[in-house]
Order: sequence, then C-alpha cells, then structure tokens
Amino acid sequence: MSDFNDLPVDPDTKILSQADVEINGYQAILQKWRWDGITAHSLILKSVEVSHLNDEQLKSMVSSSNFDGPLGSKTVNRKGTYTFINFNFKY
Repeated sequence: MSDFNDLPVDPDTKILSQADVEINGYQAILQKWRWDGITAHSLILKSVEVSHLNDEQLKSMVSSSNFDGPLGSKTVNRKGTYTFINFNFKY
C-alpha cells in the first residue's frame, strides 16, 4: 500500500513480518516485531481515518478480528499520521 510507505520504525525494533490487511473497512498494515526481548503485533491505521474512534473502540476492533491471539494486553499509540494498536505481547 503506497499510503504506508513512510511508517516510522524505532532503530532498535526488528520487523519480523508485515502484511497489507483490511479491518472493518479500513486499510491497514499488520506487523510482527521484536524489541528488547519482547515480540508483539501492531495493527497500523491512518490516524485521519480512525480519529473518531477512542482507544477502547480501537482495541475492541482488534479483539473481534482474527489477528488477535490468546494474549490479552493491548496498547494504543497515536503517532501523528499513524495509529498503532499493539497486541499479542510475548515476554
């Protein structure tokens, strides 16, 4: 997806996989990553498209998807152009 070409990546984070996905009608990127011994997934959406959704609504969207695994903790991080929903944390 050309709209996601400028995704920010922390220099200490290793992207293990990345795929274009659609969730609830929104185009998104699904990443699996590792940082400081932690492995997790991020669903990345365009902030402008989901600005009307609060953090709980975004987490619920992931919970009801087939992307979410058995590990329950989720975080939301809004970084300018992108909104990251992080989940499936393994420590």
